[in-house]
Amino acid sequence: MSGAKEDFSVKDINLKIGGRVSGANQNLTSSYDLVEQMQFLFVRIVKARDLPLHPYSGFCDPYVEVKIGNYLGTTMYFDRKPNLEWNQVFALTRDRMQSLSVEIFVREKQLMIYENIISKLNWILGSCEHRFRLENLILGFSSHGMSANRIELSIDEATGGGVVEFATAAEEFTERDCCESTVCVTGTSIKDKKGVVAGIGELMVAVWFGTQADETFPDAWHFDTSTVSGESLPNTRSKVYLSPRLWYLRVHIIPAQDLVPGSKNRKLEVYVNVNLGDVTLRTKVSPNKSVDPKWNEELMFVAEEPFIHPLVFSVEDRQGNHMEECLGKCKINLSQVEQRIEPKAAGLKWYNLEKTLLGDDGVNKEVAFSSKLNMKISLDGGYHVFYEPIHYSSDYRSTLKKGWKPMIGVLELGIIGASGLQPMKLRNGYETTDAYCVAKYGPKWIKTRTVANTFSPKWNEQYTWEVYDPCTVLTIGVFDDSHLQGGEVLGSGKDPSIGKKYT
Repeated sequence: MSGAKEDFSVKDINLKIGGRVSGANQNLTSSYDLVEQMQFLFVRIVKARDLPLHPYSGFCDPYVEVKIGNYLGTTMYFDRKPNLEWNQVFALTRDRMQSLSVEIFVREKQLMIYENIISKLNWILGSCEHRFRLENLILGFSSHGMSANRIELSIDEATGGGVVEFATAAEEFTERDCCESTVCVTGTSIKDKKGVVAGIGELMVAVWFGTQADETFPDAWHFDTSTVSGESLPNTRSKVYLSPRLWYLRVHIIPAQDLVPGSKNRKLEVYVNVNLGDVTLRTKVSPNKSVDPKWNEELMFVAEEPFIHPLVFSVEDRQGNHMEECLGKCKINLSQVEQRIEPKAAGLKWYNLEKTLLGDDGVNKEVAFSSKLNMKISLDGGYHVFYEPIHYSSDYRSTLKKGWKPMIGVLELGIIGASGLQPMKLRNGYETTDAYCVAKYGPKWIKTRTVANTFSPKWNEQYTWEVYDPCTVLTIGVFDDSHLQGGEVLGSGKDPSIGKKYT
């Protein structure tokens, strides 16, 4: 196949990284000093109260729409509540803003789409008298008893139109840092043109410009994922999660005692089935054909925390014609099993085997006499359970923290973006890619947010890991999100990989 040869050489991309925290100490670096600072417009819909009820049903099923240019976001629905709280944040990158107008619609779910507007708010950013630099300022609604400038926002009502007045003090347009607390907001009553309360309630809203260091950013609904179905929205957000701690579970089965077979006129062929979750192992058939068989076999499992699945033993007697008889069962919770780090042998213990028989009345009845099974069971925490390729392993520590070496440092990773990604799917007849990045080191996994409909996504997210061994590997991969439209995913259900890097 002919074509231009791809260039994989190192290139100077001239990034503006190393953002600074504004404030008194200008030399203090932020927690995002390895990535580019991205400007976002945040719109927070906090809550509403005293909304009008439906004239026929007597109920109120409101929701709020936020529109910026061609981007549209919708809050959750609340059925039959005139007083409700969404506390939902919408975010849009500044370079994708198509308009300086923010339109907010309060709608009634029960009515037709062209008739269901309870109120409409149109906010032109930067329309106030004092021309502040908006890229680093909060635009919120707050009441602290200060002298205020008036911003009039036109509103179209189903009842005839009117004006909403929001009082905002000049002193309240403060710089928005990643270290500051949540924006202070308050609502105002909607009034008609004569200054009389129109009786259609209050809506609490905040609008401000910030960066990805804002505390609301991880849970924000991004406008560039507006095509995502509601049930798939959590899949688009950044995530940090830990792999479960793994243990080697050692089971040493020695003898059984006083088994009660159904037929006493034949030699027993007894073995033990051991089950943990989806894994089942079994011993060989005991060479001792009596009611006191011996095996002296050791089985090894891998158990994960939290210990949800019990360890289940079943002593089986193999009969002819592929028939088997259960001679007793035993169930052990792993939370009761000894955890050890030293290589010394675990203690021997006898476990009672329970057996049930079908009575004449068709009801299962437990046998009063109990057989016994002698075993050594332990959770060995002095080893590392490998679940990665050994030559690409990111962790060699033992399960128990007692065997760890001291931490030697902290690994910081800034995931900036990607370019030249291949199209992975068709949407509305056009090739597109919905990319996200995954990085793993040790038990900690991170996933960036999904950036939809672009071959050059920008994430600019930063993460840290503790490092205990320099001879370990960091794994980074880029995937296409195939779970954005809800429902079942064709094929294996896994997101296809775009590329992977070990470093």
